[in-house]
Amino acid sequence: MIALLRGYFRDGPEAKAAASCWALAAGLLHSLILIGAFPPFGWWGLSFFAVIPIVLAAELRWKRPRLSALALYTGCLAFWMYQQAWTWPVSEAGYIPLCLYLTIYPAVFFVLQRRLRARLPQIPLWLSAAVLWTGLEVLRGEVVWHGYAWALIAHPLIESTWLSSPAPVLGQYLVSFLLMLASAGFAAALVAITGGGGRRVWGGLSGVGLAAAAWAVSGAIPGPASDAKPVVVGVVQTNIPQSNKMAATIGVELALWESLKYISERAVESGAQVVIWPETMKPGMTLDPESVEVERRADLGYRVQGPDGAERAIPSTAFVDELFDLQKRLGVPLVVGEDAFEGLRFDREGGGYRIAYDRRFNSAFVVENGRVSAMRYDKVHLTPFGEQMPYIEAVPWLKSRLLAVAAQNMKLDLAEGRGPVTLEAGLKDGRILRLATPICFEITDARLCRRMVASGGLRRAELLANLTNDGWFGDSDRTRLQHLQIARWRARELATPVVRAANTGISAAIDADGRLIGKAGETDKVTAAARDEGRLVRDITPASGLTIYARVGDVFTWSVLAAAVVLTIAGPSRRIMAGPGPGGGN
Repeated sequence: MIALLRGYFRDGPEAKAAASCWALAAGLLHSLILIGAFPPFGWWGLSFFAVIPIVLAAELRWKRPRLSALALYTGCLAFWMYQQAWTWPVSEAGYIPLCLYLTIYPAVFFVLQRRLRARLPQIPLWLSAAVLWTGLEVLRGEVVWHGYAWALIAHPLIESTWLSSPAPVLGQYLVSFLLMLASAGFAAALVAITGGGGRRVWGGLSGVGLAAAAWAVSGAIPGPASDAKPVVVGVVQTNIPQSNKMAATIGVELALWESLKYISERAVESGAQVVIWPETMKPGMTLDPESVEVERRADLGYRVQGPDGAERAIPSTAFVDELFDLQKRLGVPLVVGEDAFEGLRFDREGGGYRIAYDRRFNSAFVVENGRVSAMRYDKVHLTPFGEQMPYIEAVPWLKSRLLAVAAQNMKLDLAEGRGPVTLEAGLKDGRILRLATPICFEITDARLCRRMVASGGLRRAELLANLTNDGWFGDSDRTRLQHLQIARWRARELATPVVRAANTGISAAIDADGRLIGKAGETDKVTAAARDEGRLVRDITPASGLTIYARVGDVFTWSVLAAAVVLTIAGPSRRIMAGPGPGGGN
């Protein structure tokens, strides 16, 4: 076996078979391993092996490297087509371009790693691979198209408290980096074995040792402990398909309202001191007082047919008034997701009205004492191509044409909020619970969540309440599980509990170490079931103190991206794509 591998690294796979077949196989193996590592399979240990096929492929002597890179790209495409399948029902025209774009990153890693190894072989394989792969993850997750930090190589490791321990030190990308040190170190040792170099084997394994040492150090750093009295948080989970919320009939709105009331009442009966609703699930148009008053003056309403066949009129602001009555009756604060407007107006058009506004926001409100609190949070990081079109927004005619082709039922006219806002909920026992409310995909934005929780070395919020509408995911429960998985990283990085209120699920409570919080007597039920209606009531210990990451921020994140850029500039040579590959390993 060793002799066979030596032949491949010496002569290249083209001496044995078509290069494209071997490169395609490497990409497919990468895809299959990653699929197994992520939910629903959740074999998280596979993360350590996922990039090894690409690292080894970059070490081979390809006689037709361009064709090989294309074949590897094709194999890696399988992972993203599986991962992003939920986008097909949302936008058939957008699904393929999204998958093609995301697959660029592993293919670019293959090309850059190969070039760098030929140009600067003195840099250890495990170091160059870790820097380049992590730098590309930062580029994808934080920079391009305003960032899409989905399915990072480290994400499955949240299942291990020890392996995720670097996150509160310097963030999730440090975990990706250490994982790559270990993976590429093992790959370097394997390459060295095929070359018969004993000392180089130990050189490769030094990457594994360095990663293990870093994990040991980070695992020994104590996190901030909290002795705060627990708060009983109630979560309301609705089960309304996304299409119904986008263009719901008054019948659907009334049914939703009855469901929200019933679940909230049951949560308070179970002891909830504060109740959290999902993103924009409240029936009606808005909740900000100024816009509600404009709506009330317009005297708009619905015509509803009763059981006896008689019609009755319902004012359009009835849901707001009933919400206030519900909150007074429950006697606990409600955290509610709803649209907010600037400059809302109703312009006459034909025999009716046309809704117009200067700006529309996706917002979170606190309702207490029978009214809306003065502070609200407006979503800052709008979901790329779900709530806005990055860069394309500046060209209105292009945006309108793309919407007509790829997103016919979406307006994508949301405005960005002005920045993090801490919401406060007054509890019956006199305490004030400070909440940060990342909305939907904002929980995937580590930088934003950090700004929500900490500022100037001080803690701003004691709980992250993630209001989300995962109805976008259709019947893809694996995607719901992945969204929950990412939310656990925010808890781990910031030592701050996270509560998720998700339309269609999966709602959950997460402790400061990123672990799902169960309930006594419910050892088999730590989350609300996907695509089901119900409630979740959990004791949450508010956070105190700050992690190192919360204090220093993304120092490592930008440093590893800068290092990747430096290596990329240093690596290329004029003849590398036509010349032999690096071979060997260290």
